[in-house]
Amino acid sequence: MSESVGAPDGLLALLSVEPQPDGTYLGGVVAGSQLTRLFGGLVLAQALAAAGASVKAGRAPHSLHAYFLRPGHTEEPVRYRVESLRDGRAFTTHRVTAEQAGRPILTMIASFHVPESGLAHQITAPDAPDPHTLRSVHDCSDTEPVIYREWPWIDLRRVPRTDGSEPTRARVWCRVLESLPDDPLVRACALAAIADLSFLSVVLWTHGLGMEHDGYILASLDHAMWFHRPVPDQDWLLYDQQSPSSADGRGMATGNIYSSDGALLATVAQEGLLRPLSTE
Repeated sequence: MSESVGAPDGLLALLSVEPQPDGTYLGGVVAGSQLTRLFGGLVLAQALAAAGASVKAGRAPHSLHAYFLRPGHTEEPVRYRVESLRDGRAFTTHRVTAEQAGRPILTMIASFHVPESGLAHQITAPDAPDPHTLRSVHDCSDTEPVIYREWPWIDLRRVPRTDGSEPTRARVWCRVLESLPDDPLVRACALAAIADLSFLSVVLWTHGLGMEHDGYILASLDHAMWFHRPVPDQDWLLYDQQSPSSADGRGMATGNIYSSDGALLATVAQEGLLRPLSTE
């Protein structure tokens, strides 16, 4: 790698960023990656970690809004520049720019909030089979993207469709296999990475395309996420996803992430590029 940060070993290390003398932060990449493009969920998670590094204690992430500007590369770390936009009594807002080779690859605004009492409700979690009855993507390497083999710390299991009544919907169970500290920022970073790991697949699934998206260029364009409740440690999380639209080479995905006991943890929205490869 071109800068002084090692390739991390383990999910916690991978999601962490190292402060630099110039006030920026460096994030590592997956060692020996077979991919040329950096996984967007990793950049999201590290950008959130950088945004939260200087936030006052007791303020947890409540939302992030990000744009992917250029593809990241897997052979070098990412530098994160953080700008404080507001630090009020209840909210802190930071802007983060992720860079490689001096060029921005992502920009994010992340907001942090002091927990408060107030009205509370949520929509009900959908039905889903027990995750232990489903196959892990790690056991389906012939039909699943390489990215899952490079993230062994996360177990993901797709809920099969029983009929064609909901062609724009997909559900997956996912779980972090590594115990994470009782830190809202760390667990929110892990959830941000998980949220991007299977998200655009629902657009492909809607059109009967395989998860390896052969014949298509697939890339995240923008990503928004709202954190509603604390993330439990090593719990099975149900990610209920839908694709309301795809048009003009772009596909939209929305989703809700629930804990195993049905608590709504986060809401996610993303648009991605789905461009067919030239057949010429």
